[in-house]
Order: sequence, then structure tokens, then C-alpha cells
Amino acid sequence: MHKSTLLFHFKILNESQFEDFRNFLSSDYFNAGPLRGDVIALFDHILSVYPDLNHDALHRENAHAAIFPGKEFLKGRLDKVMHEMNKILKEYILLSKYRSEENEFYRDMEWVKLIRTTGDPVKYQLAIDKVKTRLEELEHLSIEKLRIGYLIENEIHEWESENYSGKDDANLVKTIEHFSTYQTAQELYYINNLLFASKASQIDLPETLKNRVAELSTPQKKFNNP
Repeated sequence: MHKSTLLFHFKILNESQFEDFRNFLSSDYFNAGPLRGDVIALFDHILSVYPDLNHDALHRENAHAAIFPGKEFLKGRLDKVMHEMNKILKEYILLSKYRSEENEFYRDMEWVKLIRTTGDPVKYQLAIDKVKTRLEELEHLSIEKLRIGYLIENEIHEWESENYSGKDDANLVKTIEHFSTYQTAQELYYINNLLFASKASQIDLPETLKNRVAELSTPQKKFNNP
């Protein structure tokens, strides 16, 4: 097991997540297959030696004996349990990432999109106002803030396109303005990194990039908080 993808993925977890994964496995919703009991038994075996994932107990033969006591060693039998646990583990890792504080805005935006499908203008306004407030709470101007501002304006554009077609610009002007600002800021970030790299390693920049650097070096765009 030591070189398995399963143990490699376990290294992504911190200690708190490792312990929380046991609760995840106990859920009939996330761990509902015919190997449910074997998967839990394998995890408890791994947990007994954690954080030493190189422990001798995790040799395939030893793990097999712990999960299937008294049964002849069959590599395929253990592999099926490991494969099932790895699927559940990846789901847990991705869900934990999605639920993290850094993704709170994007979860709210997904909710706004779902509310949009109902066509309820009052509920939609409440939902979009919530993400606007979250944007205003970000004090410092950053590429991420510019990106969030663009995503909000684009979402409003989607709502107005679906519900007020033909009455106005469907928020296109604001969407384009925010997209342009975000795109330029991101481009400047990459070009700045490229310029540092070119000085350190004598990279010869293509003419198209040299021209773009010259264009962006000319003061002409003012970045404001969206």
C-alpha cells in the first residue's frame, strides 16, 4: 500500500481533516456501497498508525489480514476496497475545498445562479445584494476583487437578459467594463512576472509581447474598486 494512490491522497489531509474523514465514511450517503464495512475497517486500520503512513502495518499483506482476518491473501480483494475508499476520499477532499472560507463567495454565487432559475425578482435581488455586500467588505483592491466584481456584473447581465430582454443594455456596459479591467490587471500581473524572469534568465521576448508591454506601460487606465 505504501506506494498506492490512496496513501498519496491521504497526505493531502491535515490531522483535523483526517479525523473528520472518519465521520464522512460513517455517512450512509457518502459511503453507501456494498464495501461500506470493509472501507471503514481499512480506514480504522490506517488510523491506528497515523500519521506514520510508512508503517509496516500498511504493507498489503498486513492490511489484508487486519481487514479480512483468517482469509487467504488476495491482492484484488484489497485493491477493490482501496479503490472504493479512494473515490470517497477524493470526494471528501474536493468537498472540503469547496466548503472552505476562501470559496465562500463562489458558493454564494452558485446560490445566486440557482435563485435565478426560479425567476423570482425579490429573492434574486436579495441574493445578489448579499454577494455585492461581500465584495464591498473586501477593503484592498486586488485581482481577485476585480474578478469577483466582473462575475457579479456578468451574473446581473444573465438575469436581465432572461427577464428584461430588449428594455436596456442588460447590464452589458458594466459587464464589459469590469471584464476589461480584470483582464488587464491579470495581464499586467503575468507580464510583470515575465519581465522579472527575462532579466534573471535573459529570455528574449517576442516582438508582440514587447509591443504589449509598451502599450500597457503608457498611463491610460485607472483602476477603481468595483
